Amino acid sequence: MGDICVSDPRNSTLIILDSNLSFKESIKFPLPSCLSPYVLSALERKKATDSDIVFRPEGVCYDRYGRIIVADPNANMVVRLSKSVDGQKYELESLISKADCHEPEYFRFPKLVAFGEDGRLWVVCHEYVLVFDYGI
Repeated sequence: MGDICVSDPRNSTLIILDSNLSFKESIKFPLPSCLSPYVLSALERKKATDSDIVFRPEGVCYDRYGRIIVADPNANMVVRLSKSVDGQKYELESLISKADCHEPEYFRFPKLVAFGEDGRLWVVCHEYVLVFDYGI
């Protein structure tokens, strides 16, 4: 049995517990403000404040490689966290945003993420459940 990851959206943090449910580490990112200019339209960027674009992890799961997949409704995207090459920190990358969807109007405020038996990523959004092919 491996590590367990839980989200703490109010504190913009992910908490990692070991298999004995003991605290292992916490992950806090101010990073989506760096990613958000690529996700938000020009008009949305003008209206957004720093408090609008804060990492607010909600749904979280692991992929088969041990990377953490996180739904962030505040930034309106799903991100992937991978350990850096030296294993000392996590690197965040945008995995799915509205721009990546065939029908972007359905991708609003992703809240939950999970993998199906077929290895595809399921994302629960505001009113819809979307399924994505998941690559490496």
